[in-house]
Amino acid sequence: MKRKDFLKKICISGICACSGSAFLSQNEAIADDNQKAQNEDWRLGFARARYTELMRILQSKLSNKEFDQIIQALGRECSAKVGFIQNYKGDIDGYLKELKSRWNEDSTYDQEKGIITVASQEKKACACPLIDTEKVSDEVCNCSLGWQKQTFETVLEKKVDVKIKESIIRGGNKCVFEIKILA
Repeated sequence: MKRKDFLKKICISGICACSGSAFLSQNEAIADDNQKAQNEDWRLGFARARYTELMRILQSKLSNKEFDQIIQALGRECSAKVGFIQNYKGDIDGYLKELKSRWNEDSTYDQEKGIITVASQEKKACACPLIDTEKVSDEVCNCSLGWQKQTFETVLEKKVDVKIKESIIRGGNKCVFEIKILA
């Protein structure tokens, strides 16, 4: 017996047809969401493969300096699109707390030295969903370097220098960045 027929048969006294159709609609919506998720998973894998190939092509056609400039600009652009960062202009302590609550990233801030260290939790893959950790070159990490520069320059309202201390793509088990505030 189909679910729809079953609901029609039990629809007596206090249960109206609207309840049954709402129930069916909800189940159909869940099924649609599951199908969309499966399709998106396929598309994400496809996008990841295409992005990896794009990075390989760019690296083969550009000088190291040009590729680095482009990939850092890409990271900066990605950061600039994250709306909540703007809420923390001039509030480094608030932003570091937000990093902890939002992404469970650990950070320290040595005010005397003007150095902030940000570390992700241990993981096997890059935080960027477009990165195939095992197939991209180490230089792709400079996208994250650009992201950190843009983010901390926005929050601090000062120029910064960023160094990658550890990264998953470069063989680490987490990503660690050192942000130095420039005078």
